[in-house]
Amino acid sequence: NMGVESTVREGWSLGYGMVVVEDACSSFSSEAHDFATTQILPRIARVRSTAQTLNALGAS
Repeated sequence: NMGVESTVREGWSLGYGMVVVEDACSSFSSEAHDFATTQILPRIARVRSTAQTLNALGAS
């Protein structure tokens, strides 16, 4: 989660609309992953699943 969080924070600070594909990321523990994807990242990014992301991109 640390690398993803750092990248998302930097992109957000530069004005980018950030999307995090939640089930394509991992962390040191499931607790850290869950905390990042439910408490931190939704404040500065859209947190979506792979299926949601592919659907939004028009992939089948």
